[in-house]
Amino acid sequence: MKITSTLISIPPYISTSWEQVIAIHMQGQELIFSLKDGETISVPSLSQEAIDQIFSAHTAFLESHPPQNKPAKPTFEQIFAFPLRMSLGALETMGQALQHNPAYSGLPPIPEEVVAKIASLAKMMGEEELEALPEPEMNCNCMYCQVVRALRKEIQKTEELADHPNLREEEKVADEELHFEQWSVTLIQDKMYKVTNKLDPKEQFTVHLGDPLGCTCGKPNCDHIIAVLRS
Repeated sequence: MKITSTLISIPPYISTSWEQVIAIHMQGQELIFSLKDGETISVPSLSQEAIDQIFSAHTAFLESHPPQNKPAKPTFEQIFAFPLRMSLGALETMGQALQHNPAYSGLPPIPEEVVAKIASLAKMMGEEELEALPEPEMNCNCMYCQVVRALRKEIQKTEELADHPNLREEEKVADEELHFEQWSVTLIQDKMYKVTNKLDPKEQFTVHLGDPLGCTCGKPNCDHIIAVLRS
């Protein structure tokens, strides 16, 4: 066992830097390490002297590395929950409810199926309401800027279709030809879904839409989560 001001090593249970440790606590006779990646490590049968030494080292590390006042990184569910729940009333006051935030300028793009939900709401908005929203910032990918861009893009598309009625029929045919649902979604229990490949029923995954959001495939923002969001 090795304990320093920067690392903790208790073979074969744990060997990491204190930077990766969120908290430690006792659970019965086991010392529990909660790590930043979400993993929990249990170390049994430590002497009281070792336990006291570990707690002292962790406390010293925390005191020498006070937390910075940085905005918390939003989860996938927090990022995409707003446009999924948005209503017309929320849109009318979005300038107040959802502000441009440069701290989140590097967020990933909103999935296409979520953009489609936003677009459906844009059809209920008038041009005046949309123009009243503050301009999205160039090269910013925060949630506000992405949502407003999607709304304005849909309004522009609607205006182009009105000016060129022949485009509407071409678009309708293209959508029907391209539309195919590969995944079948079944609710198992609250916020838990089974996703099955229609082409290969043996290929199944479980998606959880609660906190944390995830899929048994292990990939973030996977097709299975998207399929559940679309259902």
